[in-house]
Amino acid sequence: MTIRAVLFDMDGTITRPWFDFARIRAEIGVAEPLLENLLALPSGPQRDRGFEILARYERDAIAASELNDGARETVEWLRANGRPCALITRNSRWSALATIEKHGLAFDVVMTRDDGPPKPRPEPIWTICERLGLPPGDALLVGDYKYDVLAGKKAGTRTALLTNGTKPKYLEEIRPDYVIERLLALKGIPELSAPIISAPRRR
Repeated sequence: MTIRAVLFDMDGTITRPWFDFARIRAEIGVAEPLLENLLALPSGPQRDRGFEILARYERDAIAASELNDGARETVEWLRANGRPCALITRNSRWSALATIEKHGLAFDVVMTRDDGPPKPRPEPIWTICERLGLPPGDALLVGDYKYDVLAGKKAGTRTALLTNGTKPKYLEEIRPDYVIERLLALKGIPELSAPIISAPRRR
């Protein structure tokens, strides 16, 4: 079956890995998963402080961000071949938009933690697919962490784990449809090279 749209994670996928999540969790004082435990804190100074710390790291990430190997070429290739691209990230909306603006990238839909439940919840993926006018089964979710694959599986998309040259210990646990070392390897997936019979209807 042809893949008609691709959904990308941001940090570690579109941009080079930068965030030290263990350090951020330690500074805030929460365990993994960071966002879920931060949101579970009662409203008040501790929770506000946690989000202020996270915002500081996100500001620093914008300034330090570099595109991952092949990111621009891959997105441009997909769009030139009639496949819309979306961005789905656990980052804030302002940091995601600032990052893609910095690098001059364009995405048909951008979903962040401010727009719905964060990955590995499937709801943001369903929203993206609805806006693109296609079923989740016609989409591919590409990310560098198990939350990306788990979210895609829950939503019903196909999934590709980007390893960036590493060997994740959880690979057998999550079983993505594709495992790629670099983004340009997406060009080797037959379902992404096949002609699109009918273009997705965007909303």
